[in-house]
Amino acid sequence: MSRSFRLIVILLLCLMGQRQSIWASVEHLLPRPQQLVLHDCRFALGRSVVLIDEWSHCELLPEVLGQNGCRLVEKASASVVVTRVNNIPEADEPLLDGFESEAYRLLVETDRITIQAVSRLGVIRATQTLQQLAERDGGRAKWL
Repeated sequence: MSRSFRLIVILLLCLMGQRQSIWASVEHLLPRPQQLVLHDCRFALGRSVVLIDEWSHCELLPEVLGQNGCRLVEKASASVVVTRVNNIPEADEPLLDGFESEAYRLLVETDRITIQAVSRLGVIRATQTLQQLAERDGGRAKWL
């Protein structure tokens, strides 16, 4: 085998291992996501972040961000944005009388996390998912 061929094989194995570690972190999410789309962008933890949440005022969200090294500031290149939506069509969620919808959409990009939720409970569920993602690698994750 030529040296360049061996290097390509090693590089491919490393890339496959990286992808598997991403899957390992999401396959243990509870409750299991109904739909999951993985992209190659990562949101770095341990940096200054602007939190924009004008309606849910979820107390858990700033706590989870802080526990994972994020500093909430007025101005930063990274942000976490919470928005309310009327529905999430792809959520196959039976609605029961007297219970709020828990549906949410979570989009993690390099410099932005977007949480779209039907209710405040959906924001809490999205925050719990973020915490679970941050707990991989024994709680030493540096990115989501």
